[in-house]
Amino acid sequence: MQKVVTINPNMQSDPSSDFVFRRFYLTAGNVGEPISSRGAEGAMKRIAKNAGLKHLNVHGCRHSFAVRLREAGVDMENIRDLMGHVDLTTTRMYAEVTPKIKEDAMSKLEDYLNSSN
Repeated sequence: MQKVVTINPNMQSDPSSDFVFRRFYLTAGNVGEPISSRGAEGAMKRIAKNAGLKHLNVHGCRHSFAVRLREAGVDMENIRDLMGHVDLTTTRMYAEVTPKIKEDAMSKLEDYLNSSN
């Protein structure tokens, strides 16, 4: 049986807090409670061990999440909101430019230039 973890897009980040995720319950009306970064890392270690993976951590997963969103064409403001960042500068550190993003940008430019002729 697989469990799906969803992200609460309405959750705002508090830079002074070490809470990184919210725990969600199946009961109606419950918005969840914070999970500490220590608790999240512990859960991630168990997930990695059960999946037979090495070196899986929350920080790396957040980077992967942000990069994949950017590669999918999601704008930085929406990535910032999904990541729970207050400042776009933080989001830019996570959603780094990859070769795929550069290729997609050049392809868009070529399409634009070809359609102008």
